[in-house]
Amino acid sequence: MSAMKTINHPANLLLFRKLEEKCGDRTVREIREALGLLKEAVYRRRKGEVSFSLTEAATLAREFNISLDKALENACGTSWELQLYGGQPDSGPSADSAVFFGDFCDEIGQLARSRSSRIYFCCTSLPIPFCLESEALLRYYVFKSANTERLPADRRQTFGETVIPEARIPRLQALYDDLQAIGSSTFILNRELFRNLAGDIVYFHRMGLISSDEVGLLQAGVLAMIARIEQVAAEGRYDNGNRASFYLSDFQFESSHILCESDSQEMCVLNATEIMSNVVGRGSAACGVVRRRIEALMRMSTFVSGSGTLFRMNYFTRNAGIIRQLTDELYCY
Repeated sequence: MSAMKTINHPANLLLFRKLEEKCGDRTVREIREALGLLKEAVYRRRKGEVSFSLTEAATLAREFNISLDKALENACGTSWELQLYGGQPDSGPSADSAVFFGDFCDEIGQLARSRSSRIYFCCTSLPIPFCLESEALLRYYVFKSANTERLPADRRQTFGETVIPEARIPRLQALYDDLQAIGSSTFILNRELFRNLAGDIVYFHRMGLISSDEVGLLQAGVLAMIARIEQVAAEGRYDNGNRASFYLSDFQFESSHILCESDSQEMCVLNATEIMSNVVGRGSAACGVVRRRIEALMRMSTFVSGSGTLFRMNYFTRNAGIIRQLTDELYCY
């Protein structure tokens, strides 16, 4: 019988700190009620004498709506910051988004030609393979990356002004084909992915960067994407027969990552909020950290592919409803 998997001491302290930020003086009582533990058992965890199990940590994350990114990274027995930055991945942040985009497409093209190819997506934003089916959603990716919170208001561009660089269109078409040619694709979806997207769209509308008509355009694109994802998830494969597995996270996580691998190749994309510019790692240290994080997320998520699970159907029905309300509630969101 295998031992219960627990998070380590630094992650335990981090989780307690997040809970105390939420609950204040009620922290111990709230944990007791959420987990059904005695007061002494909670205090032992608070002192670090005993660590929360992964199941307990996931329960607390769901109950109090907090992210377990850092806790999960540490649960794998490694320091994320040390491996990611101290480990010096082969390639760091790219100042030229075209360089990153070209490298990413080349890597995916090579992977698609391998019989042992696998790709994993941890998604806090819309899954890339399905965005490539919609010109409007691709434009939204470019638009959002061009309008960071650090950018002065007078330098922000509207959705209507956003265009996909013409030179990238053939590469995007090839990328779409190559991603579906990969033998096995796994998607882990943040449970609040579509709600967060709706909030972002409303925010940009209030800023005057997306018009009401453009909200309707994005709404139609996202609804089509939800229907497409649910179809692929139910069948457990793309139309070409290649495997596509879906997991729905039991809690929120903050960062998107991609891991690509075959018997002779590995690459990861870190903080992959969009595909036009990012940080790519090819070293075993960076890829190993992302792989362990994905494995931890999969253990704490619900597998919903290849069956008519009520959980999956409820998830997509609920989120389609959130997106349908966008045009009705622009000023009440």
